[in-house]
Amino acid sequence: MSLRNRLGVPGVISVIALVFAMFGGAYAASSSDNGSATASAKKKKPQRGPRGPKGAKGDPGATGATGPAGANGAAGPVGPIGPIGPAGPEGPEGPTGPEGPEGPTGPEGPEGATGPEGPEGATGPEGSPWTVDGTLPSEKTETGVWTYFVGPAGFAFGPISWSIPLPSTIDESHVVIIPEAGEGAIGECSSGSTKGTSENPLASPGYLCVYSNTPGVEIGGVIGAGSGDPGASKVGALLLIAGEEGDAGNGTFAVTAP
Repeated sequence: MSLRNRLGVPGVISVIALVFAMFGGAYAASSSDNGSATASAKKKKPQRGPRGPKGAKGDPGATGATGPAGANGAAGPVGPIGPIGPAGPEGPEGPTGPEGPEGPTGPEGPEGATGPEGPEGATGPEGSPWTVDGTLPSEKTETGVWTYFVGPAGFAFGPISWSIPLPSTIDESHVVIIPEAGEGAIGECSSGSTKGTSENPLASPGYLCVYSNTPGVEIGGVIGAGSGDPGASKVGALLLIAGEEGDAGNGTFAVTAP
């Protein structure tokens, strides 16, 4: 690099002036003119030349060594939460969990519409002996109720009947009258060890047991319906009841085929 480029124009001029000043001083010291030259040189002060133009900017110097790293700065404030990202793809279906406990029964729903009527079934075989024209089977029992009302004549009939005829009549000795609140006797008006009552009338096979519900009723006899013979016919019987006009009462009965 040239001296001009390193010092610039003003720098070069200053160097030249310095050189001349040095040579001028030396010359004056070595002159034999009794110092007149030195005095003249001292009187004559060199004039400074005009400032030259600004020189061109020099090339940048070499990059210095990297200094040590500074300390970490303080952490900045937490930024705001960003928006929710889009939903990811649906994952695979997990295994079925165990069955939970049974819940409470819900309210009953409304009744559904009535379905269409089904076809008529086939006629079954004729029953025997439980038919209209048949008779009550052996040791089978029929029960029912009876009532009476005493008229001006001072007596009344209390009719009793059964829907299935008996296979035979019942004589007077097998007709038992049980007063109000009474119980039947074992062997006559019972079923095994259970004695019959007005609420649960019972009769042993071949017996007609009449139970009264009215206090003081007096049943004078029993005659067969349709025959008038003492006892009971195959279809029923009439109770002969004595009392005051206007008396009324009722009861139950049980009859069992022999």
